[in-house]
Amino acid sequence: MEQGFILIPALTPQNATSTLLVRATRIWESINKETKQVFHTNVALLDQEENQIIATVRNSQRANVFPLISEGKVYQISDERIVSAPKKYMVVDQDIAITFYHGTQIEPTVDTAIIPQHKFELTALENIANFVNVVYALIDVTGMVTDYGNPERASNGALKKDIVLANESTDATKSYLNIDYKPVIELRAAVVAASGKSIAHLPPPVNRTFVTASSNTLQRLTIQEILAYQLPPGEKLARCLCHAEISAIMDGEGWYYTCCPKCARKVRLLGQDYYCGTCAENVPDPKQRYKLIVRVVDISGTTTFTLFNKEDNPTTEIPAVLNNVIGKTCGFDVKISSYNTNLGYEEYTVVKLSEYDPAEVEAVAEPSGAGAEAQNTT
Repeated sequence: MEQGFILIPALTPQNATSTLLVRATRIWESINKETKQVFHTNVALLDQEENQIIATVRNSQRANVFPLISEGKVYQISDERIVSAPKKYMVVDQDIAITFYHGTQIEPTVDTAIIPQHKFELTALENIANFVNVVYALIDVTGMVTDYGNPERASNGALKKDIVLANESTDATKSYLNIDYKPVIELRAAVVAASGKSIAHLPPPVNRTFVTASSNTLQRLTIQEILAYQLPPGEKLARCLCHAEISAIMDGEGWYYTCCPKCARKVRLLGQDYYCGTCAENVPDPKQRYKLIVRVVDISGTTTFTLFNKEDNPTTEIPAVLNNVIGKTCGFDVKISSYNTNLGYEEYTVVKLSEYDPAEVEAVAEPSGAGAEAQNTT
């Protein structure tokens, strides 16, 4: 241990004035998924003997702390407060955590490489099933990337790129590729030894708008092919991909509706109560969900698609920002149901969409032609 510093396991409320020598290995925000509100910011700290602890930075302290701390750097930290660690979704298996306040001293220091760059609590892939619905702690895994997709714009406006490796993520989830970390180095060496050749670079994604297992195999159809599509006997739903330009927003019915939080179906106001016909019960706390109908066009024709998502603070008019989607060329993961084929209604439901870069649109291959069969999903 470096002279003058204590290790993380020695921390107690009584010696919180002692100085830690630690590396900030991970920084992330805890976010309310419904309101997008940031609860606080977390910093994973690592000492020279690979002990970890989480430091929580309250929103009121962010402006003071983050000009000082950045990921990967080494710091001397003293006069922190020791508190109980969260009981759920723990990133580090510790009973205690750190919080910063106005008296906390944070000083950048020279990185002498005595503290590792990374530390993960790795879980073997075969044991992941044991953690289903376990909310005590999050897990870390290491693996080889098998596929990846184009950047897509998430519902909060951020750009994301899906990497096919393992599992669902949370606010705390981060991916580190080809890092200098012993388990990763050993895995890479094992893959090379097993294959008898060096690891090949994955080619860039070509027309890979959707990267979920089900969507990857969907057939691309033109708008005219979607309009003419007939469900096979016994099938209630089909899915396909359609590349089209958004030409207008249909605002005749507004852009949101009040729905049941369980099934997302529209609720009716009966007297003073909202009622869900699907769930056959009153809904004391209905939610708002946007329902945006857009007109789309391609070289074969035009139709309307319906986009759904949650919206916390809808207004009675379509926000001006939504008009920015007009003229965008997107990839639409479209659901075709008996509502469309039997009743003749358009407004096909969009399961997922991704905006294309104009240069990318030029490189997109033409669909396979009329009569192509979409994958059926139930």
